[in-house]
Amino acid sequence: MPYAFRVRFKQSPGSVLKIEAPSLALPTVNGTHLVTLKTLDKDTPIDKSTDLILIGEGFASVDEAAARGAEYRDVLRRAMARSRVGSDFGMREPKAVMTSAGLALLQHGSDRPVLHDEPGVAVFPAPPWPKFSKVTIKTVRGAFVPRFLGYFSKGLAADARMTNREDIAFQLFHGSYFQEEADVRLILLVSAMEALIERADRTGGIPKHVDVLEGVTRAAALSDDERAAVMRMLDEMRRESIIAAGKKLIRDRLPEKVYDGQTAVRVFVDCYDLRSAVVHAAQPFPSWSDVSAAVGKCELLVGDLLAGPLLAHE
Repeated sequence: MPYAFRVRFKQSPGSVLKIEAPSLALPTVNGTHLVTLKTLDKDTPIDKSTDLILIGEGFASVDEAAARGAEYRDVLRRAMARSRVGSDFGMREPKAVMTSAGLALLQHGSDRPVLHDEPGVAVFPAPPWPKFSKVTIKTVRGAFVPRFLGYFSKGLAADARMTNREDIAFQLFHGSYFQEEADVRLILLVSAMEALIERADRTGGIPKHVDVLEGVTRAAALSDDERAAVMRMLDEMRRESIIAAGKKLIRDRLPEKVYDGQTAVRVFVDCYDLRSAVVHAAQPFPSWSDVSAAVGKCELLVGDLLAGPLLAHE
């Protein structure tokens, strides 16, 4: 029985593969199978579509199809990156699985099996070619007009003008609302908080200790590049850490705020640490559910920080 693999993904609408046909045969490692790039609806040209699939056919076993599928997927991802075409393979999207009863209902009266359309490499016997079903999660949150008007009135009654730091934070904060991926939203939201943070110079014995270390570094047998790198690190030590400065900012602005049972300071620290784990590819990598939950609290925290005088008397 021959086996096939399928990988669905999206190409960004602002950078596309200039292929004026709905499919393109791709090079393969040998001539025993076929690999094709196609549009999901099979009619729209690739350069006019965001929903694409990578298809591989003619494999002798499930294991071969799975291994080759993973190989071709990674080759495709690297080729897309080198071509400067954005692509989303859905590995960090919300999970919504159709039940076996739901799949059976969709298959009723058809000689083609129906499979759940999961991200990653799907492997199955073919022919017959299966149909794929996907459950999409889409939510919209509404802000009530009376509450919005109340906030607006408070802004008129107070000095609601934004500082330069708040202006930058505002742009990052609202930019997060136009992103779908939880990881990207978390990065933007934590960056918005960082834009508000002003790090003070350290006092006490640390600056004097840094002076000594800088003198040792200047006299050390280091290359110019190495010496400059160490001096930059030492200069950073003259100012308080981002975590310490962030805690101070939040205690000043939101001393009594609690989000889902956590203080504002605790939410800041947790979100900052989680953002670091994401951008530095910590292992194990944070789960989508953990990042998504953090985004919800981080969004509330940054919104309150930017609300400024509108929070008075609440």
